[in-house]
Amino acid sequence: MSQEEMLEELRRIRNSLEPKPKTPAAEPVKKGLGEEFIEFLNNYGVVGLAIGFIFGKKAIKYINKHGKTTIKWRFRVHCKRIEK
Repeated sequence: MSQEEMLEELRRIRNSLEPKPKTPAAEPVKKGLGEEFIEFLNNYGVVGLAIGFIFGKKAIKYINKHGKTTIKWRFRVHCKRIEK
C-alpha cells in the first residue's frame, strides 16, 4: 500500500468520524378546531366527550383556583349498603 493510498484511507476515516450537522426538525403542522375534535373523538370516544362536558366546569374552576396546567384525576366510588 502506497503512502497516497494510506493518506486517502485516513481521510475517509476522519470524514466518517466527524459529527454531521443536524438538520432542523420540521415544525409541527397546526391543526384546526375540527381536526383536533376528530382526533379527540378517535382517542377518547363519546364517553370521553361526555366526561368532558360533565367535569369541564369543575375542572376549569380547579385549574383557575390552584394555578395548575394539568389535573390528575382520582376516581372515587361511593357505595351505599342497603339492609334488608
